[in-house]
Amino acid sequence: MISQTFFNSYIRDINDLDAFTQVADFGTDYLYNIRIAADADSSEPNNYEIERTREIKNFASIQEKEGFPYLYNLVSVRAWSILEAFVDDFFILYLSENFENLNNDTFTKIRGSLIDFVFMARSEQVEYLFDLIKLEYKINTKLGINRFEGLLKLIKHDGKVIDIVARHIYELSQIRNVIVHRNGRADNRLIDNCPWLNLSNGQQIKLDGLMFTRYLKSIYWYALELFDRHFNKTDRSEFKDYLHHLKNEQIKSIQELGKLKDLRKIREN
Repeated sequence: MISQTFFNSYIRDINDLDAFTQVADFGTDYLYNIRIAADADSSEPNNYEIERTREIKNFASIQEKEGFPYLYNLVSVRAWSILEAFVDDFFILYLSENFENLNNDTFTKIRGSLIDFVFMARSEQVEYLFDLIKLEYKINTKLGINRFEGLLKLIKHDGKVIDIVARHIYELSQIRNVIVHRNGRADNRLIDNCPWLNLSNGQQIKLDGLMFTRYLKSIYWYALELFDRHFNKTDRSEFKDYLHHLKNEQIKSIQELGKLKDLRKIREN
């Protein structure tokens, strides 16, 4: 059975990312307390820092007015990588712990090089099998939450995902793709897949703290959900009530965020 430590490590990663974004967001406030004399001469070599400070303050001012899109576009990619690594690592760890019992139809249809497989170390065999499974079941072609549920179904760990969570994770997956592959500019695929975003072709994606926090809380809920599923299957019911409480709190928070327009102003209060 997969330990609580594994789950806790990913919960910590999610919380650390949330803390980092708040530090980066509000940390810019210190720039407004830096005073530069109006007649400061930035032409001298030793005054390079003065000119650079002016540039940074100007950048921060523009970013603040727009909701810090540069920051939230970047951390949204990190958020998706945490989610993807979490499910992949869970699946690999499950394969490793149940390697001797993988004789059902799901795995017997996998085709690969037997010679290569035989001479691999156990850890390499598990990684090799995982790669073949993803190819066989076209896991990487599935969108949003289906990419993870399709994988988890193979080890009977799939389940129901609340609609609002599934929608946010789906939206994040689409936005992440254009940030990584289209330099953050909307393409027809994003426009067609997420029409509610009201984007036009070539429009620059500008996430803000509110959108990012909804995504991150949805990832948090999904991590707790997989935690809950696995612990139910391994009869560790002592966590049941606590996990259900945490999941309910995340859903309430996500729903409340849907009513807000500016997360930064709420945090400042």
